[in-house]
Amino acid sequence: MHQKEPQRFSPGFRFVHNVEKINTHLEQKEKAMEKSRGLLFAELCQYLSLQEEEMNQKWRKMKEEEKWVLVSKFVDDWGVYFHPLSVRSVKEMVDEYLQDGKSPSPRFPGLKRMLGISDDT
Repeated sequence: MHQKEPQRFSPGFRFVHNVEKINTHLEQKEKAMEKSRGLLFAELCQYLSLQEEEMNQKWRKMKEEEKWVLVSKFVDDWGVYFHPLSVRSVKEMVDEYLQDGKSPSPRFPGLKRMLGISDDT
């Protein structure tokens, strides 16, 4: 009696399966980045002794130069506990977190760099 050869999946099925795996992986990365931005924002609020809404209002009223000064001081003091942390990545993440009422942005370059995730994934 001959054993049946295992059924092979069509190239189309394999392609769809791979796309689903990639999409799932990207969704997981997105959720991790969203959570990381939120945690960083919470730390910045705590550092400044402000509630999130107060920080949101303050951030929106600040000039770009003021944001850079504030974030530079935060990174100098808080960055000791979290590496790698750059002024640019923190500013980008706060901007992204507060963008459009905390709605996810299609790109998170600051956090992606911090997590070692390339933009082409």
